[in-house]
Amino acid sequence: MPLPEEDHSEHLLNPDLLERAYFLPIPKINYPDQLAAKKDSNDAIAEHIREVSAYNVGDPKQNYGNPCISANGENICDALAKGLRRCAANFVPFGTELHIEGFGFCTVTDRMNKRYKGRVDIAMKLTDKDRALKFGLKRLKVTVIKTN
Repeated sequence: MPLPEEDHSEHLLNPDLLERAYFLPIPKINYPDQLAAKKDSNDAIAEHIREVSAYNVGDPKQNYGNPCISANGENICDALAKGLRRCAANFVPFGTELHIEGFGFCTVTDRMNKRYKGRVDIAMKLTDKDRALKFGLKRLKVTVIKTN
């Protein structure tokens, strides 16, 4: 059963919370080529260094409830099979698009345990267990591109 969506928009708008969460201002120039191409009408909202990990969708030991259904109700196994990139994060609303340094873009469709407030967890296929383990836990630049 999917977890209820929480409203985290106050973190994106409240300057006091932004400062405490170590958000960095987005410069208006010098974006990497891929990020600049994505910017078009959707300006980046925030850029920050976050812990990023990976998990395997479809593994009941790594997921709450149905291992293929994300917290927003999407069949995330099907989404990954179609080549879509998905991730879990608690600090932005569902549907938020993130750019993760060294990984690329992903859409937030899942949540993590409450103790991981600022982390991003990249969804990988069940067959990519070695890849997820090799990815490990990293501190990477995460850019919020757009929110719904």
